[in-house]
Amino acid sequence: MRLSRAAAPVAIIVTALLLGPATAHGQQASRSAPEASGSFNLEDIEPFLSKIAALVDSGLTAADIRAMADEIAKLPVGAQKEYRYNIKTKGGRASLRIGVVVDDDDAADLTFSTADDLTRRIDEAMGQFFEDMEEE
Repeated sequence: MRLSRAAAPVAIIVTALLLGPATAHGQQASRSAPEASGSFNLEDIEPFLSKIAALVDSGLTAADIRAMADEIAKLPVGAQKEYRYNIKTKGGRASLRIGVVVDDDDAADLTFSTADDLTRRIDEAMGQFFEDMEEE
């Protein structure tokens, strides 16, 4: 099912995913990490990912975003892909996981999973992005 731009804010959901065991960087074992998810038209993926890159100090470059958006645009309907980046934010180092499911010729569902604070900021950026699109 493809969501229209107007329905896209409804697609923002927060779910939980279990993380692996503790790491040397002090992550807690078996704690829940939130996810932020949304349905995007293919032409909106690169602009939105650029907003995510602005939330990250390092580890997600403009070249990474272009390559990811180009690759997603070439995936067939039904394809799933996962991207992982080791990023640095004000809160320290974290892993950013971006899951993609192509659900239509011109749309894909993106799921972001990372540190709690950054996931919250991604979710807020997504809400603002969809609001701005509705106003256009």
